Amino acid sequence: QVVDADGGVHFVIPPPVMWDSAASKVSRPERLEARGATGAIGVVDDRMAAPLPGDRVAPMGLRVEAGSVVVDPDEAMLSARDTVWPVYIDPAFNAHPAAEWIAIRTGGYTSTLYNWGDISSTMLGEGDGYCTASSCNTVFTQRLIWEFSGLDTIRGMTGADITSATFTVNGVHSYSCAATTTDMHVLLAGVSAGQSWGSHNWSQDTRYSSRTEYHNASCGNTGYRSFDATSAAQHFAEYDWSTLPLGLKARDESTMTGWKRFRHDATLSITYNRPPDAPSQLMLTNPVNSSCATGAGRPFINSTTPTLSAIVSDPDGGIVNSRFYVVSTANTSVNIWNEAAVEWEAQSGTRFHSTVGAGLLSHGGTYAWRVQAGDWARLSPFSVWCEFTVDTQLPVTPTVTPVASGTGIEAVYQADVERGGVGMLGKFTLSPGTSTDVVKFLYSFGDPAAMKSVTVSQSASATVSFDPVSSGPVTLYVKTIDRAGNVSPQREYRIKVAAPVEDVIWKLDENTGTSSADSGPKGAGPLSITGASWVAGPHQLFGSRGNDWALSFDGVNDAAVSGGPVLDTSKSFTVSAHVRLDPAKVGQGDYTVLSQDGLSQSAFRLGYRSSCDGAGTDCWSFSMPDTSSGTTVTAATSNDVTAGEWVHLVGEHDATAGTVRLWVCEVGTPDRLATGEPIPSGPVVRGGAAWQSPGVFAIGRGLSANTAGNWWPGQIDNVRLFSGHVADAAKLRRLCQGAEVEDFGQGASAFTAVDPTVSGQ
Repeated sequence: QVVDADGGVHFVIPPPVMWDSAASKVSRPERLEARGATGAIGVVDDRMAAPLPGDRVAPMGLRVEAGSVVVDPDEAMLSARDTVWPVYIDPAFNAHPAAEWIAIRTGGYTSTLYNWGDISSTMLGEGDGYCTASSCNTVFTQRLIWEFSGLDTIRGMTGADITSATFTVNGVHSYSCAATTTDMHVLLAGVSAGQSWGSHNWSQDTRYSSRTEYHNASCGNTGYRSFDATSAAQHFAEYDWSTLPLGLKARDESTMTGWKRFRHDATLSITYNRPPDAPSQLMLTNPVNSSCATGAGRPFINSTTPTLSAIVSDPDGGIVNSRFYVVSTANTSVNIWNEAAVEWEAQSGTRFHSTVGAGLLSHGGTYAWRVQAGDWARLSPFSVWCEFTVDTQLPVTPTVTPVASGTGIEAVYQADVERGGVGMLGKFTLSPGTSTDVVKFLYSFGDPAAMKSVTVSQSASATVSFDPVSSGPVTLYVKTIDRAGNVSPQREYRIKVAAPVEDVIWKLDENTGTSSADSGPKGAGPLSITGASWVAGPHQLFGSRGNDWALSFDGVNDAAVSGGPVLDTSKSFTVSAHVRLDPAKVGQGDYTVLSQDGLSQSAFRLGYRSSCDGAGTDCWSFSMPDTSSGTTVTAATSNDVTAGEWVHLVGEHDATAGTVRLWVCEVGTPDRLATGEPIPSGPVVRGGAAWQSPGVFAIGRGLSANTAGNWWPGQIDNVRLFSGHVADAAKLRRLCQGAEVEDFGQGASAFTAVDPTVSGQ
C-alpha cells in the first residue's frame, strides 16, 4: 500500500507478475475454445496488456527503497531453458486515481465543477449532500462523481474473476459529528465537463455500498475511507464497460447534518483472481512419449498404468494444481480415473503428471482423458480430449525365410543346412506371422545383445542381407515390436556357413578325348586339352578309386585351357590342384600348374620355382603381380620340394586383406605316405589394386610378355576353384587327402593306402 503521513491509502498494488510467450506454441483455435468455456467475451490477444492463455506466468518480488518501489524479475524464469522469449514484466500498479471527476448540484447552478480541487486553502475538497449554511451562499444539493478508465485488463475478465474492489476517498470534513450515511452509486453514464444535475440516474438500483460516519476535524475520524466496490467492479468486468463511474450521494439530502466534504484524489483498487488457463501440451510420458491425439492418430500403449501429463498455467502466476480424468470411449459419462496429479501443487507453468491406478484399464480398451486446473479458488476450463488404446498382447514369434533368388543373392541359407560361404551374400525375409500390428523388426546375426532395427509399415515384412565374414555356425536372432511397443518372443534361426565350396571342378577323369567337363555349380564349361595325355590319377594309384585319372604334361607345349576367364581376379578367390613334378625337371626352370591370362601376363600363378632365395633353393609358390604390369609378390614354401611325389597345392587371394597365401600338403606315394597336413606359407601383402584378368584359365602353363611359357612337366589332377578365400583347416585337410567334396559336409572318400604306423594321418 502507498499511504500518506496520516495513514491514508492512496494506492493498493497487487502482486507484480511477469510472463513469457509460451502461448505462441498454442494454436488460436485452442485458446478460443479454452477461454470460451469460461463464458468470457472474446480473447485478449495483446500480450503487452496481459498474458495469453498458455503463457508461463511467475510472480515478481517487490520491495520499497528510499524514494522508489522496486520489482525483482523472477530469476528462475529468466534462466530456464524452456522459457519462450520475449518475456514481459508488469509491475501491476493497478490502483490508480480517477481519470475525470465532477461535482453536480441543484439550486440554479447550471455549470459542472469539472476536475475540481479544494474550495480554498482552509476549505479542502468539495461538499456532498444538502447545504444551507451561510458558507454555501445559497441552498443547494451536491453530489460527487469520479470516473475510472484504463482498466482494460479488468474488462477482459468475467465478474467471477473479481474477488474484491475498494473505492477509497479522503474525508476531510463533515458538518456534524453525528454519523450519517453516504451511499456509493454506480452510474450508467460517463462524466464530462458539460454535464448537469439531470445527467445521471441515482436510483435505488444503482446504489452499491455505503458508509455511516462523520469526518470532522474536531470530532476526529478524518482521512481516507473505503467503500466496497466489489459488485461494481464485477459488473464492470461482466458487461465489458469502457469506464467505471462511481458517485457519492448523501442518504438524507433533506438536512445539513449529512453534509460532508471529500478531496478529489479518490482511487479504485481491484483484487482479482482469474481461473487458470485450460491445461495445455498434453502428453503421454510413460510408457512412451506421445503428444495428444484422437481418432486414427491416437497412440497404442502396452501399459495399463500409463503416466499422463500436462502443463498448467495461471494468468496471475502463483500456485496451481490439477486433476486428471480418464473415461472409456465406450462410456464417456463415467470417470475411470479422477485423481489429482502427483505434484499436488506447484508454480504456474509446471508440467503435472498423473499415473493411472492399477486394475482400471484393460487390454483392447480405448480411453479418453483430459485435465482441469485450479488455483484453490477457481477452476480452469477443461483441456481438450486426448485418447489412447491399451494393447498388452505380445506379437507372435516372427518367421524367417531365406530368399531363394534375386539381385545380388549368391547363396540360399536354409536353416541348419550348411550352405554358402564367406563373402557369399544371402537374404532373409522376416515376417510378423499372424500379428497384424507389427511396425518394427529387431535382428542380429550372432549377438542378441546388439540388434539392429528395421521399421516397416504395419504388418509388412522386411528383407535383411547376410554377408558372412567367416565360416561356421551363426544364429539369426529376430524379434518384432508392435505399434504399442510390445516385443515378441525371439526367433532363433540357425545358419551354417560352409567353408568355401567349389565353384568350378575339373576332376580330369575322362581318360579319353581332348576335353574335360566342369562338374561344379558355376558352369565354367569344359577345358580344351592340347598335347597332354591321360594317366592314372592319385586315387587309382593309392588304391582308393579305380576310375581316377589325371593329365600328364610334357613341359614343352602341353596345356588345358578354358573358353574364357573363369575367376574374377579383382576379388577374393582360391585355386587348388593335386600335382606331381617330374624329378628330371627339378631345378631346371619355373613351372606353372594353374593361371589365368591377363593382357600380357598371368594374373596369378600357382606352381614351382627353381630358385626362391637367389641361392638355388626351390619351392612351391603362389604369386600375383601388383598390377597388370607391376611387381609380382609371392607366397612360397620354406621347405625343399620333393619331386616325383603327389602334392596338394592351394593358392589364396584375399582381396579384402590385400594378401596372398599358399598351403602345401604332401601326399607322398603309395610306397611312402606323407602326413597329409596342410602347411601354410604367408600371408604376403600385395600392393596396388587387384585387377580383373580378361583371358582364359590355363592348366599346365603361364603367360609372360604375352607369350605362353613355364610349361608344366608332370601330372595334374582334381583342379578346383573357389569364390571366397579358404580359411577352414578341416576343408583343406580333406582336399589334401583326396576327398571328393562337391558339397561341403557331404561324404568323402580319401586316399586309403595309409600306413598305420605313421602318426597324424
